[in-house]
Amino acid sequence: MDKLPLFSCGGDDQIFFPNLLIEKEKLSPQQIFTTGKGMAKMAIALKNFENKDTITIPFSTNIESEALGGAFQLGADMTGPIVKDQGIYTSMDDIKNIPPMNFGKGILKEIL
Repeated sequence: MDKLPLFSCGGDDQIFFPNLLIEKEKLSPQQIFTTGKGMAKMAIALKNFENKDTITIPFSTNIESEALGGAFQLGADMTGPIVKDQGIYTSMDDIKNIPPMNFGKGILKEIL
């Protein structure tokens, strides 16, 4: 196989934060989506707001891609990070040249 198949990523339903919760917690998108403290604070607030028994941190689907060298930018609203267009991998050689996952920086470091 010398070419990668095309596919679309359906992903899970997005988590949207109610405006009153964002205002109450006084958190910016930068804090919510890129810092461990902001993620934890919003996760707890969202759990309480929705009266759930568990806490989930589903704030970014870009964690792994960033740790593998990908780049992203924050969206204009509270929908979270958006991957920057860096081209598409078209061959297995492209995949082989991806650097190892970096656990020491970025969102992955914040989550861990």
